Amino acid sequence: MTDREILQLQITACELRELILRALFNAKSGHPGGSLSIVEALTYLYKYEIRIDDPDSPDRDRLVLSKGHAVPALYAVLAMKGLMPISQLDTLRRIDSPLQGHPKLGSVPGIEMSTGSLGQGISVACGMALGAKIRGQKLRVYAVLGDGELQEGQVWEAIHFASHYSLNNLCLMVDWNNLQIDGYVDDVMNLRKMDDRFRANGFRTIVIDGHDFIELQAACSMFHQTKDRPTAVIMKTIKGKGVSYMEDAVEWHGKAPNEEEYKQAILELDQQISQLRRMNQEGTDVGGTQTGGMALGMMDLSDSKWDSMVLDSFARNSLAQRAAAEREMEQKALDDARQKEARIARERMMKINDTETAGGDGE
Repeated sequence: MTDREILQLQITACELRELILRALFNAKSGHPGGSLSIVEALTYLYKYEIRIDDPDSPDRDRLVLSKGHAVPALYAVLAMKGLMPISQLDTLRRIDSPLQGHPKLGSVPGIEMSTGSLGQGISVACGMALGAKIRGQKLRVYAVLGDGELQEGQVWEAIHFASHYSLNNLCLMVDWNNLQIDGYVDDVMNLRKMDDRFRANGFRTIVIDGHDFIELQAACSMFHQTKDRPTAVIMKTIKGKGVSYMEDAVEWHGKAPNEEEYKQAILELDQQISQLRRMNQEGTDVGGTQTGGMALGMMDLSDSKWDSMVLDSFARNSLAQRAAAEREMEQKALDDARQKEARIARERMMKINDTETAGGDGE
């Protein structure tokens, strides 16, 4: 991705946040926190990954929003993609609206499953992925889960199923914002070493900054190159991302902003958009690549050594850099080992010489 592409994605993400908040404000209820935390992921997926130009095609890609309460984010993305009128977002949660507070299958194009009862969406996604493999379809299935949702036992049954059937066409996107309705996930039911749990269950597991488009691109590239197992992308995110008073605040799990709060949120997002547009005009370097190039393409991301890597959002295009650094460290370790062996050999020779000398003097 070029700098301009990254900046445009960031602008789009801010615009989507404004649409989400407008819908929630008009509805006077809903879930802003978990909707705002997955905006970058949905923006990237629907821009570069999910093939849904024909939403009726049996070969289209599928996205199942297993954390169904975050559907305002999905509605906003589908509207911006042209699959529904943007004005329809103002009908969110009305009794006569297709846009209910949780996804309803068939309500609008792009809603692939009715979800909201946590843990069920991933099971359906697994069935979609297996069905596609049986039919020989090349489609991909994405499932977006919440971290609190992973406390549901049904989730792990589905994970075992996906691993058993080697569903390499399935990618789980976990929104790891560490907040759920009752507080911090770590306090409610700790999910420590989440990545190790997925790895132990046979998943290719990648941990990224879920708000960083370069890292999202890297994770999706790894997913495409994985041929023998399903993929789990654990996205470290901030609940309520983009609005200062909502960020990392549990009270914004499930309530809509009032008029004053809404105006403040839109003001903050407008300021972010203005700044990003200035950066775009000035050609600011935000870690992208030159047109036609991509640093991530310079190495084999399918190598298993990258599975446990936590990508660093402060070192853009860092995979190639880390590969070079790792090679340098390996060479240094090899040189050190050789020097140590040489030193030990010299010391042994010196001891042998000293012994022979001492023996000669005695004779």
